[in-house]
Amino acid sequence: MIKEDHLPVREGHQVYYAEYGRPDGETVLCLHGGPGSCSKARHAEIFDLTRYRVILFDQRGCGRSLPYGELNNNNADLLLQDIEHLRKRLKITKWYLSGGSWGAALALAYAQAHPRSVKGLLLASTFLVLQRDLQWALQGGEGAARMFPEVRERWLDFLAQYQISGDGRIAAKILEKMEISESETVRKMTAEVLNREFNLFSTLKDVQFMGPEDISEEEINAARIFLHFEAHDFFLQPDQLLEKAGRIRSVPVVAIHGRYDVLCPLESIWSFKRKMKNMELIVLPSDGHKITADGEVLKREVFNRFLRERSEGSN
Repeated sequence: MIKEDHLPVREGHQVYYAEYGRPDGETVLCLHGGPGSCSKARHAEIFDLTRYRVILFDQRGCGRSLPYGELNNNNADLLLQDIEHLRKRLKITKWYLSGGSWGAALALAYAQAHPRSVKGLLLASTFLVLQRDLQWALQGGEGAARMFPEVRERWLDFLAQYQISGDGRIAAKILEKMEISESETVRKMTAEVLNREFNLFSTLKDVQFMGPEDISEEEINAARIFLHFEAHDFFLQPDQLLEKAGRIRSVPVVAIHGRYDVLCPLESIWSFKRKMKNMELIVLPSDGHKITADGEVLKREVFNRFLRERSEGSN
């Protein structure tokens, strides 16, 4: 690591960031998933740190950003402003953005808002925040629920136990109940929120359910932030990332996606690719949303090749 610090941003938040690698190398900003997760050193270590300058940062309320767990003034527009503030603070003219899942969505949203600041995008398991995907994976009974009936049944039992009705405000109602509940109830609710999503990460392992004893404070925070974003449609306009693809049509993009991604079906990133002029999509034949170890090796090779070809081409 070269440096780590906190950057004061609007509304009293301070976002943590860390720099790795070669100070004068091409710059890559890595965006973590969630919403609600945090940056990890391995996100930087996928890149050749002898060649590239890699920056990580924790989104508002996440990881080492302050105040921890804060939901007020925490939305996608403000996260995009934080990214732009960080770029200017570090005196970077143009950079590459990399991210997986929600991190990929945030990278696309930033690129669409600031296309002149982006050299290229490196994406994995891309979450396009499409209404049809949310309905398929998390909100309906006719999509992923047909593949994971035990997960769906347990989710419905959870909603019934806490008297949460399915009127379109489920995430908001869960979060409201968590905010006024005692610690043990919060842990029980967090376990069920995570069970719904985590069991859809891979089709290569058995369904497993966590209990309150398995839940950490970090997981409670992650669940709260995820529910906050889900309750507001992730603070994006309906199908925004796909419909505004034309704004970045000429931006170079490489994307890796599992054919059996249940959370973010392959069809969506395929539809996105058709709108792009300079995009490579690599389909991992047996992977789900969580990329396997072999898939991670390939991602490392592909991402570094993508950067190397563009660095050499500009010389």
